[in-house]
Amino acid sequence: MTTVLEPILATSKLRAHIEMLHNLADGIDGLLVASTYYTDNDKGTITHHPIGDVDGMVEAIEAHQGTPGANSYIGLQVMRRNLGRGKRGTEADIIAVLGLVADMDADTGNSAGEYPLPPNYVVESSEGNFQAFWLFDKPIAPTVAKGIAAGLKAATGSDHCTADVAHVWRVPGTLNHPSATKLARGRSPDPQPVTVAQEWDGTFTDPTALALAVAGRGAAASDAKAVELGELPSVEGIEVSPRAMEKMACNLEPKEDRSGHAYKVVEQLQFDGHTPEEAAAIFLTSTGNWVERYEGDANRMQADFARSWGKVERQRDDERAKAEKFTKGMAKPANDNEPVKMQPAKPKGYPGIVSSGAFTSGFTPPDYQIDGIAQKGFIYSVTAASGTGKTAVLLLVSALTALGESLGEREVRKGRVVYFAGENPDDVKMRWIAAAHHLPFDPDEIDVHFVEGTFHIPEMFERIRQDFERLGGVDLVVIDTSAAYFNGQDENSNTELGKHARELRTLTTLEGRPCVMVACHPTKNATTENLLPRGGGAFIAEMDGNLVCIKSDSGVRLHWQGKHRGPDFEPVEFELEKVTAPRLKDTRGRDVPTVMAKVLGAAQVRAKAATARKDEDDVLIEIDADGGQSLASMAEALGWTKEGNPHKDRVRRATDKLRRDKLVEFKGRKWKVTPAGHEALVDLRTRRHHERQAGVFAAKMAVRAA
Repeated sequence: MTTVLEPILATSKLRAHIEMLHNLADGIDGLLVASTYYTDNDKGTITHHPIGDVDGMVEAIEAHQGTPGANSYIGLQVMRRNLGRGKRGTEADIIAVLGLVADMDADTGNSAGEYPLPPNYVVESSEGNFQAFWLFDKPIAPTVAKGIAAGLKAATGSDHCTADVAHVWRVPGTLNHPSATKLARGRSPDPQPVTVAQEWDGTFTDPTALALAVAGRGAAASDAKAVELGELPSVEGIEVSPRAMEKMACNLEPKEDRSGHAYKVVEQLQFDGHTPEEAAAIFLTSTGNWVERYEGDANRMQADFARSWGKVERQRDDERAKAEKFTKGMAKPANDNEPVKMQPAKPKGYPGIVSSGAFTSGFTPPDYQIDGIAQKGFIYSVTAASGTGKTAVLLLVSALTALGESLGEREVRKGRVVYFAGENPDDVKMRWIAAAHHLPFDPDEIDVHFVEGTFHIPEMFERIRQDFERLGGVDLVVIDTSAAYFNGQDENSNTELGKHARELRTLTTLEGRPCVMVACHPTKNATTENLLPRGGGAFIAEMDGNLVCIKSDSGVRLHWQGKHRGPDFEPVEFELEKVTAPRLKDTRGRDVPTVMAKVLGAAQVRAKAATARKDEDDVLIEIDADGGQSLASMAEALGWTKEGNPHKDRVRRATDKLRRDKLVEFKGRKWKVTPAGHEALVDLRTRRHHERQAGVFAAKMAVRAA
């Protein structure tokens, strides 16, 4: 007989913890994952929650707290939106790390170290066992977090979980049921409450400051030596960049780290090309309030400069060594092929002067694959945040190319397609099955071909060339995604990404001179106004254009940013539609929904924009009336339902837009209208009053006419 425990849930602590995580992840297009595992078996329940779904996440955790042996966890990482159903995700699925945690378990002896910086928040997972949280003031990439985590583990002497950026952590307000391993260590069989030992006071940690504090502790930490300085020159006549001056004059908050900021100043001065002595002299003239923490001791300040200069220099040496190692590795012959002997490039000779007629006679007219957007023999990055719909758009373009059908009002040249499904081939497969049912087409007959899985394209180039020739040439190549086929060591290295882009460009030289479209993840902290592919300028320099997919009122807008060879074009609007298909069933015969893109006409775009604007107006009025409502409550108040349930996503879309426009903010667990929002409310209520008056007048006139 199973005994059902009465949950002793501290709901306020649980909700506060989950709200904190969602606030940290605000603005990131990804998922937070809630996991519940059971002590009597190896099974678990995993739920995915978009950023902002606080209610759903709280409900997911609460649902299991009356179950014997149920342990609940949430990580400090944001996962990609297309994470497989029921999957917790691994390091490879992380798109952003929100902070790090030191697992200080006294009952394993892993709690003897000291904190490198004061933690922002501490959870007591069971009696005497603590989890110290450092919450970052900005999300960082998992590759960066990994190095800091290794140093944090060594600095704190904590459990190995500290170094795992994909690890999940216990949630305050839940119960800690001991596993068999913990029982063997002498832990009481009674579950213990997970509590908050140190409340979060709203402060954050600069990840750079934490990296410096643990420097030299991790396996890959730097053993940099302080630079030895000669005589410092006068700063008169030395030009200082605006960026360096801004950092030197910066005023820090009381909780912000002095040495971490000093490192940033030194890094900028070194980047600007100053000698160590010049940079030190400039550094000593800094005027920000962080200088006051040296208490007028110029020797301490200069010593801090010397240490920071050495660390910056060592870090750059390490990056150069990695790049050289990568380059040497790329020079090795593939399989048993003979290495190609590279001849040094000969300098180009002077071409001489030619007439206007001779110069213009070499003009080659553009040969469009998609009229006005993409040309044959060209390569384009297609950049979008995860979950925006770039795969759905690229699959639609692939189908329209094979069918010879237009993309809205734009002609698409009919031709053969090869789709490299590297990042998530199962997801691509499901979407393609759905597309075949809804467009429709016969998947056995359509001239679209797939390459499943990842490999190093340069090594397999000869095989790819032979396959393209056997097909009789190819008109469109889709790479999904650039990251999946990247074979370098550092995805944030502009040098390595530039080389990767040049390798992808070789596909345009294959039989048929195909147009190549490369799905790309954006650079870290990219905004909708600055969607550049990872690798930044180095990558985009090798592209003929950077097409972007951006969420809009109608769904998704395809346009370009940063670069486009050719005339400008009007954006193309798509709707992302959740669909099912007869072949898409799970093992129990239930429908498995997926997403496909559909082109919208101008009238549809206008109608959707008007609906979205009205939704935003309605939600703004609702927040002004009662900002303490949940998304579900607002949906109920507005009469918005979907499949019989409150349409929370519709409310969330409106609140997200209102927050981006700075008309509302979410603080203290409630929505608040900003001063700009109150101005908008005045205009809105005036407009609606006039609309009602016009409606009454029209009704009266209709009665008189009758």
